[in-house]
Amino acid sequence: MGDKYLLGLLEDKLVDTVSSYLQNNGLREREYHIVFSGGFDSSLLAALTKPMMGYRIKFPYGSMFDESRYAEAVAKHLNLFVNEIVITPELFRENFEAAVRVMGEPTTHLSLVPLYILMMKMVQDGVKDVLSGEGPDEYLGGYARQIIFDELKKLYEIPELRNYHGMVDRELGIPIQNKDRALLRKYYDLIYGGDDKTFSEFCNDKLGNYPLQGQIGKMDMELGHIEKMEQRFAKHFGINFHYPYINKELAEFCYKLPDHLKIRNGVTKWGFKKIAMKYLPEIMRDRQKMGGPVAPVNELMGWTDLDKFDKSRYLEEQKKILGL
Repeated sequence: MGDKYLLGLLEDKLVDTVSSYLQNNGLREREYHIVFSGGFDSSLLAALTKPMMGYRIKFPYGSMFDESRYAEAVAKHLNLFVNEIVITPELFRENFEAAVRVMGEPTTHLSLVPLYILMMKMVQDGVKDVLSGEGPDEYLGGYARQIIFDELKKLYEIPELRNYHGMVDRELGIPIQNKDRALLRKYYDLIYGGDDKTFSEFCNDKLGNYPLQGQIGKMDMELGHIEKMEQRFAKHFGINFHYPYINKELAEFCYKLPDHLKIRNGVTKWGFKKIAMKYLPEIMRDRQKMGGPVAPVNELMGWTDLDKFDKSRYLEEQKKILGL
């Protein structure tokens, strides 16, 4: 089957999955809200579902963290009112301990406190049902780190290197057989910490006959943290969090799609973005992933001696609060 045909199937499945979710859960148009970052996932979901209002986090700390120009353009295009919550250092510090205690375990995810603040604001506004755009990142190659492994695999596809596979094997430190599994293990060690038992159980019980990016996506969906964090906060605040994209049939279809429909020429979620652009304004065409409610934690906490993405003290402080 050609790429155009597969993308057509994917669009139909996305639209049908979202529509069925709303119908099966008794959610009628404009009776729910949406977590809205201005990224492709939440923007397409807003276009398909027409929520009453969006809620988004704003970090006014430079273009690396501030997605406002995209969020504002999409909101205008969809005629969607968005309630914007600005995260100041004072607001972040005031809610750090409470967020950690509700989570109940340390997490490396930098969205911890912003998500807590977001839901606190929602419950203050009387919000009950909220749509979340989680799912496409895992299903369809949405994380920038996946590009690394896409490029590593391509080393074995370069004609000029066909006689150098042994050298590539040695440099990458992977065995001659089952290169996808070896690259998946490298990804697992990088992201999830190298627990042999968990990796073996995942490969034995969870892993289908998927291409490499499908295997990585399945791993991120099974072992990732964001939905668990959202659900704990939602339960704490009495909010119903909904995931219209997350569906077993859609997941299986996506995991089996060819890798080049997920990552192409260093662009994540390539196929999904082509579909989304049918519904979104032109400014989104070259938009790069920025991470939604991913906070510049060290800057907000005043830990100026640390690199932006150094999570060592962030984890240390969480453990102190939890008495670990």
